[in-house]
Amino acid sequence: MTRGVLDGAFALLEALDGRELRPSELAKYCGLPKTTTHRMLDQLVALGAVERAGEHYRIGHTLFRLGATWTPAGRLSAAARAAARGLAATRSDCTVGLVAFSDSRTIVVNTLHGERFPGGFPSPGTIVPAGMEPDLVRAAFAPDTDPPDGYTTTEWRRLVWAVRARDGVVTTGQYFGDLGLSVAGAPVRDRSGTAIGAIGIVVHGHTPVHKLEPLVLRAARLTSGTLARSVSR
Repeated sequence: MTRGVLDGAFALLEALDGRELRPSELAKYCGLPKTTTHRMLDQLVALGAVERAGEHYRIGHTLFRLGATWTPAGRLSAAARAAARGLAATRSDCTVGLVAFSDSRTIVVNTLHGERFPGGFPSPGTIVPAGMEPDLVRAAFAPDTDPPDGYTTTEWRRLVWAVRARDGVVTTGQYFGDLGLSVAGAPVRDRSGTAIGAIGIVVHGHTPVHKLEPLVLRAARLTSGTLARSVSR
């Protein structure tokens, strides 16, 4: 690649940091012709650096994994490997997700799917939408902020304070006739006790959330312990 092409590619990647944008938005943001933007996006998708999500583009799994190998998210992923696999092995109808907290964002680090449940958690590298269960765990340990879209200040504070009162543990259940989703998550802490991420499980069907809570608490404690030991070496 020539310097001009590399500059354009890095401009696109920088624009996509933590965001999902349409090609027209990227072209305007980066000051590139639309045809050039489309061509570069196609090349970045082929390399795994960028991925398409409907009409939008976002940072791809390959680039996220490369970056995570030397970031705190990479250490968190390594520390959670055994605990996440153990949690996923408890049920065949689940998805296990690991997230890292970064400033005011919650980023998906890794996901594991059960044999009978191939979805239910955003893909690695995705910014978790504000208000979803993993982001509620982050919000419980952060200063009070304005509510995300769809919540009044009172509603949001009530949710956050409820999770805060349970030391960061979140459980929810949504049921529609024979269908349903049960979710449970718990914070992962570093050696100082600071919550730096969370591990959670999403189960398909009518599973009482109180049965999932001890499973995620155990996985979170195992991950926190492994992380503390790895840092102290």
